[in-house]
Amino acid sequence: MSSTFLSSNTPGWHPGVKAQGGSARVAAATELIESVGGKLDHMYFAFGDTDVYCVADLPDNVSAVAVAQAVSAGGGLRLGR
Repeated sequence: MSSTFLSSNTPGWHPGVKAQGGSARVAAATELIESVGGKLDHMYFAFGDTDVYCVADLPDNVSAVAVAQAVSAGGGLRLGR
């Protein structure tokens, strides 16, 4: 099941990216998605209302919700608009 996640940065995102770079975000997303049995297909960074576009192949809707909740709980990104 292909899932697309759109997110925007929160005020607390900058220190982590500055310290570790964007590749650390890709690695974290890959690890999270693989932990639920999925595969990260694409991850794009942008400017504007949406800062991150992530496309993943996930086993089911339950896995998609688990990924969304984990991302939201981290505090650095806000899913959706």
